[in-house]
Amino acid sequence: MIKRIKAKLKKYINASSDFGFYRLLKKELEGYDSVLDVGCGVSSPLSRIDRPSHLEGIDLVPAKSVNKIFDKYKKGNILLIEKHYKNKSFDVVVLFHVLEHLKRSEGKVFLKKLEKIAKKKIIICTPNGFIPQDPHSGNIYQEHLSGWFVKDFKTRGYKIYGIRGFRFIRGEFAAIKYKPWYFWLFLSYLSEYITIYFPQLSFELMAVKTLRR
Repeated sequence: MIKRIKAKLKKYINASSDFGFYRLLKKELEGYDSVLDVGCGVSSPLSRIDRPSHLEGIDLVPAKSVNKIFDKYKKGNILLIEKHYKNKSFDVVVLFHVLEHLKRSEGKVFLKKLEKIAKKKIIICTPNGFIPQDPHSGNIYQEHLSGWFVKDFKTRGYKIYGIRGFRFIRGEFAAIKYKPWYFWLFLSYLSEYITIYFPQLSFELMAVKTLRR
């Protein structure tokens, strides 16, 4: 009984610790009608906020495994995204935890492709710097191949927010590194009030670029 309560409490606190991320995401998507989630995986963060009028996703995952929030889903290689979508075909393009799985040379080319497909805005979430992560559950695409920093996005015209709190608290898979976990998780949550303004200190970056019309 006690173990069940602790497990539920841990799950609740973990979910609450991402409050800042979802609040920012909701704010940045307000007023936009069409969104493309690139590399959406089986469960998009967009399922936890008010969805836009039209939402599409693309990834290598079979369609039957993907959550049902999408109006349309394509199974395809995101690095060849220009073969799937026309220029300026979505108001916003989002990229959650994908960039770090690409080599830097691939990522730079990929970002340019996304900027062609988006009409108004691009939102990217990626760890702050290189965080080692090995393949797991038989999925070779889970390995981290590159690290991205604040300066990488600033030079490309992005506004940067620091999310998930101080960088030193979390490690592989964003797991809390220290015990007792609930204390450090709570500290991570509180520290987000600092890292949102000083992204260099954060574990994760949210980079937002408003495109010229």
